[in-house]
Amino acid sequence: MTYSQACRPCAKRKVRCDKLEPCSNCKRRKTDKCTYPPRTPSDRIRELEGLVRELVHSAPTDGASSSRDGNGTQQGTHAISGIRSNDPILVEEDGTVQYLESRSWRPWRADSGPDQGMRPPGDFTTISPPKLPHALAGVLPSHNAPTIANPPVDTHRARVLWDTFKERVEPLVRVVFRWQIDNLMSRTMCADSTPLSNLEQSLVNAIYYASANSLTDDQCMMLLQIPKSTLLSHCQTQCEQSLLGPDLFCVTDILTIKAVIFYIVASIGRLSTQSLWSIIGMTLRNAEKLGLHRDGLLLGLAPIHVEDRRRVWWQLQHLDLALAVRIGLTPMTLSAGWDVEMPSNIEDDDITPTCTSIPRPRTGLTAISYCLFTYWVLKQQRQTFLAKYGHFELSWQINSKVKESAKDDMMTQLEAGINIEFLQYCDPIKPLDVILQLFARLFITSMHLRILHGRVFSGKGDDRPKLLQASTQTLRYNIAIQSQPSLIQFRWMSKAWFNWQAFMCVLIEARDATDMIRAQELWKLMLEVYAAHDELLDFARDRRRIQAAEIILTTWHSHKEKFAGHSPDKPEMLSKLSLELATYRAGLEPLAEPAIRRAGNASLAPDTLVEGIAIEQHFSFDLDFQDVDWSFWDSME
Repeated sequence: MTYSQACRPCAKRKVRCDKLEPCSNCKRRKTDKCTYPPRTPSDRIRELEGLVRELVHSAPTDGASSSRDGNGTQQGTHAISGIRSNDPILVEEDGTVQYLESRSWRPWRADSGPDQGMRPPGDFTTISPPKLPHALAGVLPSHNAPTIANPPVDTHRARVLWDTFKERVEPLVRVVFRWQIDNLMSRTMCADSTPLSNLEQSLVNAIYYASANSLTDDQCMMLLQIPKSTLLSHCQTQCEQSLLGPDLFCVTDILTIKAVIFYIVASIGRLSTQSLWSIIGMTLRNAEKLGLHRDGLLLGLAPIHVEDRRRVWWQLQHLDLALAVRIGLTPMTLSAGWDVEMPSNIEDDDITPTCTSIPRPRTGLTAISYCLFTYWVLKQQRQTFLAKYGHFELSWQINSKVKESAKDDMMTQLEAGINIEFLQYCDPIKPLDVILQLFARLFITSMHLRILHGRVFSGKGDDRPKLLQASTQTLRYNIAIQSQPSLIQFRWMSKAWFNWQAFMCVLIEARDATDMIRAQELWKLMLEVYAAHDELLDFARDRRRIQAAEIILTTWHSHKEKFAGHSPDKPEMLSKLSLELATYRAGLEPLAEPAIRRAGNASLAPDTLVEGIAIEQHFSFDLDFQDVDWSFWDSME
C-alpha cells in the first residue's frame, strides 16, 4: 500500500519516506513502528473522536469477546474480522460520502495491504474524486462557488418564517431535529454567529419557501405586509438558485436531500407534478448513492445518524408515492430491495449526537407520530404485496387481478393497525392528534371508496349506496380539516389534495336523486365543500375546477326543474360560483369586467351574464356513472 504522506517516524526524523508499508527506513530501524496519519482531515477528526470515546468509555473487557450494542452495531475484534468483501461500505474523500454495496468495489488503494476487509461497518475508506465534469455543468451554476449570493433577509421576516415553520410545517414534515432547527435559526438571526455554509443556506432557503407556502394571503399581509404571491415568488427563486448551487445532479450531503424535500412539499399544487416527480426520482438516486436506502445500523453508524437517515428516506418514499398517486404510476423504488427501518417513535430531545444507542420508543403519540402514520400505511401495503405478489402496485384497489377477498383483508389489516398504533392514543384537545385522526379516517374512507368505485364501474354487485356513503364521508372529512379553527395551521397540507372522485360521485347522485329531502342533503354537502375549499374557485390552476363548476351549475338548473315549486332559491355560493366562472371566461376584459361586477352587485341571480355568455344553459350534463371520464378526474393536473 502506498500512502500520500510520510509515516510518523520519518516525519519526526525529517527524513525522506518512500511511503510504503512499512517504509524502508522503518525496516532498517527495528525500534521504529511504521504508522501513517489518516489520509484526510475528516479521517483525522474521526481518529481523535475514537480516542476520546476510548478514554470516556474505557473499561476492562474480554479482548476475545464480540458483542452487539443496543442498535445492532457490531463491536469487538470478532466483528471486525467477520467483515466480508461483499458487505456494504461508505467511502469518503474530503467530506464527500458515497455508498458502495460491496467492499469489492472500493478503489484498489484501499483494498491492498493487510487491512483488506478489516474495516468495521461504521468506518469510512477513501475514494478518488471524479475526474470528469458533471452533466450540464456548462449551463448550471458552479457548485464550487464560495458562497451562495442571497440578499439578506430582514430580521423580522426571518423570525416570522422560522416561527411559521415550527408551527405549521415541521409537525408534518420532520426531517430536521428541533435542536438543529434552533441552531440554524440562531445563526440566521444573529449577525455575529458563524456564517452558514452553502448546504446550510440551501436548507434554510427551502425552509423559508415551505413556510411562505403554509401562510394564507391574509396572514402574509398581516404579518409581513406583503402579498403571498410576491413572497412565494421570492422564496421560490432563492430556493431554486441555492439548490442548483450544491449541484442538484450530484448531491453529496444529506442536507441537500432535506432541502429538496421541503422544496417539493412547498411546490405540490404550484408546479407541475411531472417536474416534481422527476426531481424526486433524481433525488432518490442521489440518496441511494449516499446509502440512505440501507439502514444505518447495517452500516454501523452512530444512533443520531441512523435516526436522521431513516426519517429522510421514509419521507422521500412518502413524497414519491404521493406524487405517483397524482400521476397514476407506481414508483419503482417501492418494489426495490431497500431495508431501512421506520424512524423511532421518540421526541427530538430523546436523542442527541452523544447517544450510544437509539432510545426506547415511547408508548402513545409523539411529535413525529403524524409522519409515522404516513410511513406505516406505506410500509404495510409494501410488505404485504411484496410477500404475496413480489411487487407493489399502486392501483391494487381497482386491479381485477387482485381478489376482492384480498382487498377486504388488506383494508381490515390497515384499519385495525391504524386504530391500534395511532388512533387509540389521539387526544381531541391536541391539534396534531386531531389532524392525524382526521387524515387517518380520510385515508381509510378514500381507500374503501376506490375499491367500491372499481366494483361499481365494472358492474360487480350493487354497491352504489355504499359508494355514495364512502363519498359523502370522504367529503365531510375534507370539510372538517378545512373548517375546524384549531387546524388552521395545517390546512395548507390538504389544499393540494382534493378527492375529485368523491365529489363527482356525490354530484351524480344529487342529480339522480328522486327524493327531495335526500337531494337537498347532497346539495347542502356540495355547497359546504365549496365554502370550505376556496381554492376551487381558482380556475387557472386546475382545469377540473372549471369542468366541476360548469357541471354543478348545470345540475342545479335541472334540480330546479325536477322539483319545481319545492326547490329553494339559488344559493349564494352558486351565485358566486356563476360570477367567478363568467369572469374567468371573459378573461377579465376591460369592457366585460364592469358589466360582470354590476350584474353581481345587482342580484347574482341570472343564468346568463354579460355579453351573452351562457353559464348554465349551454352545457348539457346528461351522463351516467359509466359515461364519466374518471381518468380525467384522477389526472395529475
